[in-house]
Amino acid sequence: MLYFKDAFRNSIKKSGYYRYADLEIIGSSGSIAEATLIQTARAILIEEGYTDTSVEINSIGDRDSIARFARELTAYYRKHINDMTPECRQMLKRDPFELLSCHDEPCIELNTKAPKSMDFLSENSRRHLEEILEYCEMLGIPYTVNNSLIGNRKYCTETICAIVNNKIDSKKKDQRLLAIGVRYNGLAKRLNMKRDVQGVGMSILIKENTPALRKSVSKMKRPIASFVQLGLESKLVALNVIEQLRQVKIPLYLCLAKDRLTAQVSANEKFHMPYTIVMGKKEAVEKTAIVRNTDTHAQSVVSLEELPKYMKKIEADYWG
Repeated sequence: MLYFKDAFRNSIKKSGYYRYADLEIIGSSGSIAEATLIQTARAILIEEGYTDTSVEINSIGDRDSIARFARELTAYYRKHINDMTPECRQMLKRDPFELLSCHDEPCIELNTKAPKSMDFLSENSRRHLEEILEYCEMLGIPYTVNNSLIGNRKYCTETICAIVNNKIDSKKKDQRLLAIGVRYNGLAKRLNMKRDVQGVGMSILIKENTPALRKSVSKMKRPIASFVQLGLESKLVALNVIEQLRQVKIPLYLCLAKDRLTAQVSANEKFHMPYTIVMGKKEAVEKTAIVRNTDTHAQSVVSLEELPKYMKKIEADYWG
């Protein structure tokens, strides 16, 4: 889901921003959801003019991981409570997580030696984070671990990430923080829903001085093909391939959150895509993809380097 809002702090509005775009993926627990949002957000920011960005990332893990981390963090701050300012002591009473982003001199020093949330991750949470970092490496996205990135533990779980601007012009009052994303698997229960709903979202700052990028879309272009992936290896390559096709304006139907072939194929058949792009482990290793005609079942093996050009020709021939 993608939607826009106009509510901004005055400090940001004065810097030339007046909107933010929210990207949401609901119902997916896999790391591909975070990777998709990071890739999409960076693509949007590049078109906004930010060509030098990087990702800061942290993980607080699942509920058990968060509980263990909170106990250790609280005990650590209480041990050093005499070194805190009165304001920081009040902050500790409210939520010890807030102290991790505190800029008071005593807290800055304390935080360098404070427990790190990553040290308390369960095996599943650690694997989830590692997969996201694998996606970043495969996509060539520079990243760093930022232990002070901590979401609201009432509903946030697993990963928190930020996209930052590495090229800041002080004269133009450039904003360093361009996007912030969190996984919120615990939000549904907080809203009194009967069961948890997996979800991850990201908010992106949008410039106000680029009207050419604000054109309303009255009609969506019908996808020429669906994309089917098989296995982690193909998923690691898939986002890069999809971005290359997007750049040449080839619309695709995707089911990246689904792992089973039957689930992807049944979803694709529902929309009657003329072509299917298939990538399995073998194709991912060989840097190729299978392009199959849905009606005739004729197929070709195409190198990933030639795939955008190949699909442009197919699209031109198909639509006449």
